[in-house]
Parts: sequence; structure tokens; C-alpha cells
Amino acid sequence: MSVEENKVLIRQMYDYLKHGDIALYYELLSPDYHEHLLGQDLNLSQLQKWEAEFATAFTDMSVTLDDMIAEGDRVSVSVTWKATHVGEYMGFSPSGKQIVMHNSNVFKIASGKIAEGWNVMDVGFLQQIRSNATGENRTIEKNKATINYIWDELNKGNLAVIDECFADNFVRYSQDGKTMNRESYKNYICAPLIKGVPDIHFEVEDMVAEGDKVVFRFSFGGTNPGYWLSVPEGQRFSVTEVYFARFVNNKVVEFKNIIGSIGSAVKSG
Repeated sequence: MSVEENKVLIRQMYDYLKHGDIALYYELLSPDYHEHLLGQDLNLSQLQKWEAEFATAFTDMSVTLDDMIAEGDRVSVSVTWKATHVGEYMGFSPSGKQIVMHNSNVFKIASGKIAEGWNVMDVGFLQQIRSNATGENRTIEKNKATINYIWDELNKGNLAVIDECFADNFVRYSQDGKTMNRESYKNYICAPLIKGVPDIHFEVEDMVAEGDKVVFRFSFGGTNPGYWLSVPEGQRFSVTEVYFARFVNNKVVEFKNIIGSIGSAVKSG
């Protein structure tokens, strides 16, 4: 297919989505379609499940195709979604609010079908569905400050911050269902990064909080010493993740990797 035909195919997809023609939308996807959704690699059935769950939490959805460029078998788009928040999502109760979400997508076209997609969601839309419970504001701000404090101290190499800010019964859940207690998280996640990557740097990039919950996006990166991830020795890497945290008495009792890493190991420079 030509570049223009590829662009027509993507426009058709968003037109189907705009009018709620979901069955026709899925017909445009290859049977072995894969979606890279903020670090998750979803096959077609997994994508359909994720989209069904999202559609349960957000109704009255509309989509606007803001921009499109294409080259070869790739089509890149910027889109704006609007919807009403009517169901629980990422720990946030239904707010009844209309949300606006901006996405960037890249699609690969093969044999007249959409074969692969890379979807980067702006998690800042969570800020729009938070409640306005004024009585909890002080606790919320303290919890958010604790998240920033943790990563600031880890930037200084202070592993003791884990014992200071994480509860004795802390549990960290990964996407594969595995769990870690506080000591394991400190010794097998944090310590190898701090001790093994001398120029490691952590940064909290975005944060939304409600009640005892905080959802935050943070990144970390440095120079691979030669044995970490799949990046060549001496090559810089950067990883971005989104986490759900739950607090009790300003102590972190729970971490969940709710979206996963973006790019897992992204070579830069």
C-alpha cells in the first residue's frame, strides 16, 4: 500500500471509533495485531479486554484526529479523546466529570491491515477525575511530598529512606503478579540501581492523589555498567514507569506497577 493509502486506513479507523463502530474498527486490525501500550505488549484479545474495561469507566467518548504524518509503512498521529468518567479507574471512584486526554500513536501497516501500534497515553488526565475532598487535602499533600522525598533521597544514595518511608507490612506488586516486601524491594530493586549505576538519577514527572492513594509517573536513567538490561555497556538508558501507591499514616504500604515501563530500556545519546 502507498503512504496515502495507509493514511486513509488510519483515518477510517478513527472514523469507526468516532461513531462507535467497534466491530468494523477491529476488522481493520491484523489477527496477530500487537499493541505496545505504555510498556505492555498486548495481543488483539488482550487489547480488546483493556479497551472494554476502559469503555466501562469512560462513556460518551469522542475522538478528534489532530495531526498525522506518514512514511513507508508507518503512520504517526496525535489525537484528542473526550469522555465522561462514570466507573472506577486506577483506584479513582466515578467523578461524573468530562475528561480530555491527548494520545500519540504510531501504527505499522502490513498487507492492508494495521499490524502493530505504539500508544503513549497522557496520564495527566487522571488529575481531571480526582475528587475535591477538602478535608483530606493536608494528608494528600503530605503523601505527595513523601513520594518526592523518597526519590530525592535515593538520588543521594540514601537507601535508609526505604525503611523511613515504607511501612513494615509494605508490599510491592509487579505486573506479573509477583510480590516483594520492604527488604526485598530495597535490596533487589533499589540497591542494585544505586550501587551498580553510579550516575543513576530518579525524577518524579507527574503525580495525582486522592484520599490515601497516589498515582505517579517517574523516570530513572544512567550509564549501563555492562550487566544491566539489554543496553550495551557504556550506553545511557532511560526508563519511565507509572505506579500506584497507597498510604497509611503517611507510610507507603503498597506499590503497584499499574502501567509498566515505557520502552523498558531506551537507548539515548
